[in-house]
Amino acid sequence: MKLWAVTDGAAGNARQALALAEALAQRLDAAVEPVVVVGRYPWRAAAPRALHGAARHFDPTFMARLRAEQPDLVVGCGRVSALATRLARECSSGPCRAVQILDPRLPGPHWDARVVPEHDSHRDARTVTCVGSLHPVDDRWLAEAGQAWRRQEGGIEVPQVALLLGGPTRRARWTSAQLQSWLRSVADWPGVRNNLWVIGSRRTPTSVRRWLRQQDEIPLQRLWLDHSDGPNPYPAALSLAARLVVSPDSVNMLTEAAATRAHVFVPSLGVLKGRQRRFVDALAQVRVLQELDASGAEAGNGARPEPWRELPTVVDRLLALLNLA
Repeated sequence: MKLWAVTDGAAGNARQALALAEALAQRLDAAVEPVVVVGRYPWRAAAPRALHGAARHFDPTFMARLRAEQPDLVVGCGRVSALATRLARECSSGPCRAVQILDPRLPGPHWDARVVPEHDSHRDARTVTCVGSLHPVDDRWLAEAGQAWRRQEGGIEVPQVALLLGGPTRRARWTSAQLQSWLRSVADWPGVRNNLWVIGSRRTPTSVRRWLRQQDEIPLQRLWLDHSDGPNPYPAALSLAARLVVSPDSVNMLTEAAATRAHVFVPSLGVLKGRQRRFVDALAQVRVLQELDASGAEAGNGARPEPWRELPTVVDRLLALLNLA
């Protein structure tokens, strides 16, 4: 079986599509091929709607490869890939099933299955829901991430706490002043001083990066904001940290932190609105989350919480829906 993971190359989309494709491949004895689509204007701008000529001009490289290789199953994530997976299903000369992650906001039977978050309103007989984002984090992934870090760093640095930063959004607005408050709270926990990692992301604002690089009030064992700081220690933080503090804006990082056995803290819950608030509330129903405050000093010293992972359930439901079980 040929299985493609199709995205526009954006890291978040690629991570979800690859995670689901690889989990399906393990069950189907298939090989996964990552495929990046680019797309031409105006077909890219109209995606996932198929304007006239899309089957010839949307992404000629992708369409030529589709006709030559004829995948059996395509998994996409993101709006641009939704047109690609739709075309793969419609233009293939053989049976090709299409699974689309995140609702492409287009009604009709253009995909064999859709995987959408529970806070999304779309529902039909071919919809599989999940609370958070899809990701590869499980016991094996965590063990390999920890081993890779120890080989790379000689086992010297292991964080007591890792603060994982996304960036403010309209549904989760936070400021540099709030970040300073988060850091002070964490630095006061016993055993944390000089054992604190701060890890940013592409969405971390320039002003926040500048302040983190300049501040010297709170000692950090490791600060990573971009590749100028060396290899990204994010996988190692998920694997090794006993406590994870995750900025409230990031569905991906919150979901992945919940898949570990670390104590997970979410600061500034009061800033959350709309879908982000509903997501965090739903996550708190299936996995222990704690609000960041002084109680973290004691709360983070108890028994490790059980990890929460929904990818296996999503795979089971998809295989049944696609008649591949």
